[in-house]
Amino acid sequence: GEHLCRFVRSRWSDLPVIFLTVRGDAEKMADRPLLCIGAGLDECCPPPAHCLPWVNAVQAAGGTIRYEEMQTDHSFSDMRLEMIRRTAVFLADECEKATPAVK
Repeated sequence: GEHLCRFVRSRWSDLPVIFLTVRGDAEKMADRPLLCIGAGLDECCPPPAHCLPWVNAVQAAGGTIRYEEMQTDHSFSDMRLEMIRRTAVFLADECEKATPAVK
């Protein structure tokens, strides 16, 4: 665990960022790949009012963002494992893109 934490801290500016909550800093985050997973059944923070404006702002700032929407509630209570799987796929995809091929 400690080794991984040191690694992440040392490479933070090179790593993709994953936010499960949306913040108003799209321009600051547009320099790295992003993942936003919206909860389509969320009555507290519905994607059209919460996630999608941020996704659009990142794209307008020239950023790359993957948006996925899951038909679940605000806390992803019945789809947490699927959310984790999608996050892992995103990280694996981004790591593959960023890592030179080993021959």
